[in-house]
Order: sequence, then C-alpha cells, then structure tokens
Amino acid sequence: MRLFVLVLLLSPLRTTAAAPAWEGPWRGGIPQLVTLLEQVPEGKKLVARAERKDPDFRQHLHVGKASYTESTFARTYSLVDGGDRVELRHEITLNGALSLAEAVVDLAHELVHFTEKLLLDPYRPGFDLEQFVKSGIEGEGGELIALQRECEVAWALQKKFAAYPEHTLCARYRDKKGAFAVARARQDYYALGKWWKQAPAGLLRAVKEVSAEPVVFTSSFAGKPYPVALAEEFVATRKVACANNQRKYRLIAAQAGTGRAPASNLLLEEKRRLRDFNQQYCDQETDL
Repeated sequence: MRLFVLVLLLSPLRTTAAAPAWEGPWRGGIPQLVTLLEQVPEGKKLVARAERKDPDFRQHLHVGKASYTESTFARTYSLVDGGDRVELRHEITLNGALSLAEAVVDLAHELVHFTEKLLLDPYRPGFDLEQFVKSGIEGEGGELIALQRECEVAWALQKKFAAYPEHTLCARYRDKKGAFAVARARQDYYALGKWWKQAPAGLLRAVKEVSAEPVVFTSSFAGKPYPVALAEEFVATRKVACANNQRKYRLIAAQAGTGRAPASNLLLEEKRRLRDFNQQYCDQETDL
C-alpha cells in the first residue's frame, strides 16, 4: 500500500488597502487630510508641532472657499494700572473645492503658519510696513517657509504613493539635488507683474525687493500678489490698533481724573505712552 501525503502550502491572505483617490475631492473631511499627512515623516512633524502648540488644534480647522490662516490679536487692558494683555488666536480654513492631493499639502502649508508664524504686535512701536511685508513673506512661518514645507511634503508623498500627482508649482523650485530652491522662490514672492503700475507708492518705497516680474504667487484670500495684499493688511491693522489705542487713552484719561491711588501714576505713564504712539503712528496718513 502506498501512502500519499497531501501537503497544503498555506499562505496568508493579502489585503491591499484602496489607494487614495488623489485626483478626486476630499470627502473624508479634515481627519482624512491629517491621516494622510502623517503618512510621511515631513508631514508627521508638522502635525506633532501643531499638537504641541495646541492639543485641540483640529478644532481650529475649517472648510471654506479658500485656504488661509487667520491670526488675530485679542487685547484686554486694566484701568487700574494701565497694563494690557494681548492674546494671539489662529483659525485655519481649507479650500473645500481642492482635490485630495492639493488639500493635503495645503494643510501642510497652513500648519506652518499656525505653528511657526511670528506676528508683529501692532500696539508696539516699530510696527512698520517694510517689516510687516518682509515678515509675512520670508519671516518665521511666513509664505516662503510654508511653501518649502509644502513642497517637501508633496515630494515625500510622491515618493511613497506611486499615484500621487506631481506638484507642478513645487517642480519649479526643485533644484538638481532635489532640494528646495529658496532664493528663486523668495524672488518670485516679491513679483508684482501688472500690479506694479497700480501698486501703492508707499509699498514701492518701503520694500525694495518688489519687482515687475510676472506674478507667480497670489494670496488666495485677497486675490492679489503677496506684497500688495500684505501692504493693505498692514494699513487695516494699523488703523484698528490706532482706534483701539485712542479708545484706551480716553478711558484712562477719564479714570485718571478720579485720582485713584496708587495706580494713578501708572495710568498717567500709560496715557503718555499712548499719546506718543498716536503722534508717531496715527496722526499721519495711514493710507499707502
């Protein structure tokens, strides 16, 4: 009798997760974008930084018609000693009409603003147009570094996912070594193109880096080249700061008249500071 031994070679069943539909809309909402961003080390670092800054940062992410980070100063002050407290608040809006591929890197871009952007306090001396525009473009957490991080994430996703489409804008700034060409991007951020002839004279005087080269970067929120958009934002911010300082001045003037002690001397000192600020920054024409 012959014995036949039947040997069964069992191999584990392989399940392949569906590849992201990069060219289609992002239907999974904010959680989907965060999850995909964390698939590459470059994106995971951005999410970790946002969590360190604010564990509830996801609550500050919204869907809208354009992608931008809105940063506002919330100011409170005391009529006892004249001191004030300025709190910085951020809200991120992401363009719901983007494709999934675009939305993921847009989130990376905005998270740089959220975690790293250094905002100038409009209530303090030294808040000027040149500094404001340059800080918004090439300062900490500004547009230049945000684009660099966006491109690094895009290139990492392209390497990890075969179907991830090429980021056409980032391709323009990828040098022969595969690194981000910072100098070239910086130059393009100051290009005004046709806006050169209608740019505010104050902007052209204050920021020598601006040029009439064709526009590459346009603010999605303002619909204008970044130098122009930032200059207009500077004027609006200065006007609000001046109005708030003048309101505080009037309140302190009324409070100081009551002769409260011992804070009355502190109030008088703050009143003088506000008056000097008003004379230096607010009495002059605030339009560009």
